[in-house]
Amino acid sequence: MKVLTLQQVAPMNIHFVQYPLEYFLDSVRNNGLERIELWGGAPSVCIDTVSFFEIQEISRLIENKGLQIACFTPETCFYPINLASTDQETRKRSLRYCLRGLEIACDLGAPLMQVVSGKGFFDLPSDDSWNYARENLSVLAERACGYGMQLTLEPLSPYESNLVNSLDATRRMLSEINSQTIGINVDTVPLSLTHASLQSYFNEFKPIMNHLHFCDRTPQTGWVPCGDGIMPLQELLQTLDDNEYTASLGLEICGTAYYKDPAGALRRAVDHLRTYLEG
Repeated sequence: MKVLTLQQVAPMNIHFVQYPLEYFLDSVRNNGLERIELWGGAPSVCIDTVSFFEIQEISRLIENKGLQIACFTPETCFYPINLASTDQETRKRSLRYCLRGLEIACDLGAPLMQVVSGKGFFDLPSDDSWNYARENLSVLAERACGYGMQLTLEPLSPYESNLVNSLDATRRMLSEINSQTIGINVDTVPLSLTHASLQSYFNEFKPIMNHLHFCDRTPQTGWVPCGDGIMPLQELLQTLDDNEYTASLGLEICGTAYYKDPAGALRRAVDHLRTYLEG
């Protein structure tokens, strides 16, 4: 690899949910890495209850471990968080939650925060939900700009959302928001599920691709440790290298199968990537 390095890898703590944050940070250090993607969920960073003083303690802990936050990712994919909900109270609560996430990300010194569009009911026209998503993402982009931060919008799979779930839908949403504060986070699992190429996203969005979720999948399960699935990881890494991608590669490992030994799953994924990135 000419540009891509192992130090761009930023593991996420979402599958360390049964362990304290320090255990996750030590696991990242033990793999020789420098970056993390900090998941905003209990018990590590509970958006609804974490205090300013707790945020400062988290920030010091990360700094003392010699690590840096590449991206702050509040839990926004599951009920009751949905920026596009047709239920007004759910929608308002979701926006408050994401705005609080931005405050936390700013206090932590994170350079960007991930957002998703949310979703509408799959059996109804999506026009209203699309408009709600656009309005709320626009509010978040404006607030992030005031904090001097960037957002990274992740296109979901058609199984997760009926809104921003493809290259065309991503292009449309970004055009309608029209903000330089918002970039793109490509997740390799939705790419695979929709048979889209990583290069097609670079062709369209290269200047604003400011994060990436580098994940593997099996025929039955997504977001497994790199090397445990069927995806052409070496080919994907080569595409990143060919396009001189210099932002972070978030490792998003999901599922209860990894809760008991999250460090082992992370080690397996990093070792697999190391064979390609370091030879």
